[in-house]
Amino acid sequence: MWIILDVIRWTGVLFFAAIAIRLASAIVGAWLGRNEDEPPERDWRWWVIWALMLPMGASLVDLQFGGSYMFTDPEGIDWSIDGHGWPLVHQYPWWEASGLTRSVDVAIYLTAWAVNLLSLVVLLAAARFVVDRWFLSAAGAPRTRRDVAKAAVGWLAALAGVIWIERFFAGPVAMPGTEIMVYTPLVHLAWYSRWPVVFALACAMYVFGWWFSLGVKAFFRLREEGVL
Repeated sequence: MWIILDVIRWTGVLFFAAIAIRLASAIVGAWLGRNEDEPPERDWRWWVIWALMLPMGASLVDLQFGGSYMFTDPEGIDWSIDGHGWPLVHQYPWWEASGLTRSVDVAIYLTAWAVNLLSLVVLLAAARFVVDRWFLSAAGAPRTRRDVAKAAVGWLAALAGVIWIERFFAGPVAMPGTEIMVYTPLVHLAWYSRWPVVFALACAMYVFGWWFSLGVKAFFRLREEGVL
């Protein structure tokens, strides 16, 4: 019985992961303006993209189903809650959402779902952007070793940053002046669920750092030109 339920559950996870990956790929393709250059079906790049993206998508979708989280808060109180969703956790699975009556509970539930779905698509889009721009494009266009090395070092630095952040928030951290606790369950997940999410987070951090560096360069260039 449990085997059948697991098969149904993971079939649903892979289905929604495939939808999320296609949506993220469409966003990246539209932003880059290279839809006509999408790899054809069953091209070797197609297999590479899905081999890298599907574990990330499945792990991110699986996080939305939630689980039982046990931890000790900064005041020493032991907690055991059934949390659903990530990165914002709510306590109501979708099949109980229709029973919510208080407007505050409904607002929290809808906000958490909106943020979580947006985060899922953004992380997959960042991962697709990194895979396509810095890895697959290297096979189709000449790139200097310096460019490849800079991209690799930047991504590894982002990966190290993500690992440090998730270790820091392995236990709940209370936000000063509020009752909000920041906590991530990633450290406590199985490796095959944790690492795809960590890789996607590293891609997002890398893209953010790359955009930030471009913005800083543009700012100083405009200052030198007297525009600012």
